[in-house]
Amino acid sequence: MSSSQKPTRNILESAALLTGGAAARRPVLTLLIIGLVTAALAPFAAGVDYDDDVLEFLPQGTPEIRHFREIGKRFHGLSVAVIGVEAANGDLFTLDRLRLLRQITVGLRSVEGVSSTTGFTEQQDISIEGETTVVQDLVGELPKTGPAGPLVKTLRKRVLSRDHIRGFLVAPDGAATLLLANLDPAFPVKEVAERIRAAIEKWAGPDGSGLKFHFGGAPFIGSYVARVARQDILSLSPWVAVAVILIVLVTARSFLGALIALGSVGVTIVWIIGLLCLLGRPLTLVSSSLPMLLMALGSAYSIHLLARILGEIDGGKSRFDAVMASLRAVGPPIIVAGLTTAIGFISFLVMDIQPMREFGGLMAAG
Repeated sequence: MSSSQKPTRNILESAALLTGGAAARRPVLTLLIIGLVTAALAPFAAGVDYDDDVLEFLPQGTPEIRHFREIGKRFHGLSVAVIGVEAANGDLFTLDRLRLLRQITVGLRSVEGVSSTTGFTEQQDISIEGETTVVQDLVGELPKTGPAGPLVKTLRKRVLSRDHIRGFLVAPDGAATLLLANLDPAFPVKEVAERIRAAIEKWAGPDGSGLKFHFGGAPFIGSYVARVARQDILSLSPWVAVAVILIVLVTARSFLGALIALGSVGVTIVWIIGLLCLLGRPLTLVSSSLPMLLMALGSAYSIHLLARILGEIDGGKSRFDAVMASLRAVGPPIIVAGLTTAIGFISFLVMDIQPMREFGGLMAAG
């Protein structure tokens, strides 16, 4: 090849020079556009909703799942909050504890999103006396003052003698009980579950009158998973950022380069989540891990490019020449690495589970 001939470029090198070269020739305009788009999408990214419905992870469209959802919707079986109450000393039947159980059972009915509650303190008792059927309250009125020992003993004996109560709502030894709260399907399950928890903690106080509360059922499971996932992201993201900074400092010895690497990933995260919010889609239990994964996976590309650029600058080249030389050298492998990773996530689109398909598309785009 003569010296007058230009070296041939493959498609990947041309793509790298086209995108990176355009940004290098107009850096101020490029940064201005990126900044404006990021500023426009940031409010949407900050206000994105979370969908904690664990049932979304069931394959959709099959007859079995449709019937499962229809039955759950008709009988509210998927929206029952279960509150287990355990006595510290093994006995629920004290006047203070019975009052607190009644306050919680009745009070939860006024919580927005709760349609009804079930607890043994509010159950009806049916007994037969001779030829007469008597219907009365199982527990009845609780005295505010005066001796309660005989009354409590009588209530304990009566409650534990009822087969439909003992072993179902109250433990056979009287040490624990269940409270059930049926949720209105028209309200967000996670928000109602959080309101139930807050109301019980308020009524029980710091000591809970010696009662320990356990929260279960689909509403609390979804609320717990969503809350813990967000907490993990908030606690782990700084460590990922520190790891990226240390890697760039070790490889390129540039603190500014570390900030650029993190900034590029941060911009991507804001864009993806902001666009997701604009499309009216919430983050799911899977896609809520998207920011941390993008930071861990996406920062590698900018680190490779920055390390090469800084090395070219140390060799005496100008910034523009260093960028162009680095794009020729490491641009193609970076593009290939990015494409192969994106294709791996695109394979999620063939899954039956909608949140996984959405997660794969978001990660591929990011």
